[in-house]
Amino acid sequence: MNPSRLLKRLKRELGITFFTLPFENPDEEFMEIIKDTTIPVYSQFYPFVEDVIIDLDNVDMVYNTYEEGLFIIPPSIIQDRELYYVVDVQPFNTTFTGNYYPASSLINNTPSIYEDMMLGQASADLLSGIAPVFTWQFMEPNKLKVFNLSSWSTQLKLTIGVEHYANLSSIKKGQSESFYKLAKLDIKMFLFNNLRMLDKMETALGTIDLHIEDWANAESDRDALIEKMTEQHNLSTYNSVNYK
Repeated sequence: MNPSRLLKRLKRELGITFFTLPFENPDEEFMEIIKDTTIPVYSQFYPFVEDVIIDLDNVDMVYNTYEEGLFIIPPSIIQDRELYYVVDVQPFNTTFTGNYYPASSLINNTPSIYEDMMLGQASADLLSGIAPVFTWQFMEPNKLKVFNLSSWSTQLKLTIGVEHYANLSSIKKGQSESFYKLAKLDIKMFLFNNLRMLDKMETALGTIDLHIEDWANAESDRDALIEKMTEQHNLSTYNSVNYK
């Protein structure tokens, strides 16, 4: 999402494009509201979802045993953003997934290769079948408990839901309209609370009636939108525990 286009649309639809608002820098003020209020709330319902790889040899472990371990998700992965959800966790670079190809197959073109591949694949499938089941549990705000990982891998692929970037670059096209609706109501609330003592405003075109009362329902409209987003969120697939 382009911040400049967002601000232009907001001012145009709120009817304040040509007003000299009593703020030092209205655009900057609006963007601060979007960063401090709109983004954190929106991200709780529609987070920025991304995949990250974690090497457990390079994380702070609270404790670690053969059956289970608890570690802190590195701040470098979250990048000063709020971590809302862990959507999925999978062992990474495990020897129990994928097809088996012996290293010699690139240079040794003999019938024994195929026998080696079949035996190797069968061994991998057997080990996968008898290995303890890997499971995990997200513990807010930033800890992940894993079970039976030592039987699989020392690396994890995490799918996490985090706060959107302040520059709005993580807001996808399909999310832009719902984000705009929330941002518009946040700006309306701000304007109403700060301008409700002003009935009229002087402009280059003369005195204009602001009709501040039109924004009086911004708070209740925002509450209704949040309630709707909450209902949709309750139907989502974001997990904090995964028992496979």
